Amino acid sequence: MTGKNVTKQISTALETVGQGVVTLVHNGPRQIKNLKRPLKQMYKSCEGVGKKAVSYAHKEPLTSVFLGVGTGVLVGWLMARER
Repeated sequence: MTGKNVTKQISTALETVGQGVVTLVHNGPRQIKNLKRPLKQMYKSCEGVGKKAVSYAHKEPLTSVFLGVGTGVLVGWLMARER
């Protein structure tokens, strides 16, 4: 690569970054508002699942332990398989 090519590539990359920053400044607040509602819904769903899991663990403690162990073994096996 010549010096001109490197300079051109760097200037192109900086232009792209600059355009992204301008877009973020102009559209960022609107996008943040659009994300708030789905995040709130997801948070509420997670709260409900947590409450149900605790309730189930109180009703069926041994089954809950077996489910936890089985999930851990499955996740461990999947992670070891990817290596």
